[in-house]
Amino acid sequence: MLTAILSPQPPLVGSSIGSVLIVVCWVCFMFAFSYIKTMVTVLLGDYWGHRALFWCGAVTQGGAVVGALLMFLLVNVFNVFHDEGMCII
Repeated sequence: MLTAILSPQPPLVGSSIGSVLIVVCWVCFMFAFSYIKTMVTVLLGDYWGHRALFWCGAVTQGGAVVGALLMFLLVNVFNVFHDEGMCII
């Protein structure tokens, strides 16, 4: 979240440790998020079976659609986000 808020000037901009820190933080975040999502799906399948896996997939896809539509509206219709120029590292 901090990298998005401080863009185009991320923490420790211009230093190699800053670039490494950003990449490591994003890799750790995506690993944790994927692991938790997978474990929730496994637990649902173990406790409630095939039907729960179907609904888990349906809700996941529904969430992706809602998120995509929301971001489309925020970016293209309501112009909430503005271009701050290129991030030069």
